[in-house]
Amino acid sequence: MTILAVVALLAIPVAILAKSNPATVVLTTVFGLFLGMTAPGGALAGALNELGAAALTAFGGVGA
Repeated sequence: MTILAVVALLAIPVAILAKSNPATVVLTTVFGLFLGMTAPGGALAGALNELGAAALTAFGGVGA
């Protein structure tokens, strides 16, 4: 699920900038998926996962 979050984060700015060319969005999403499977992408996904867990704990008490 975290890899999908990284892909979504990468696709949002591209979707905003490339509204007229959907192929750019698709290519960036596929690139983000492969990036999420590499070692640096996995580390970034882990950091985002920890940040999200900390935010949920702080705001909603989830997982506390």
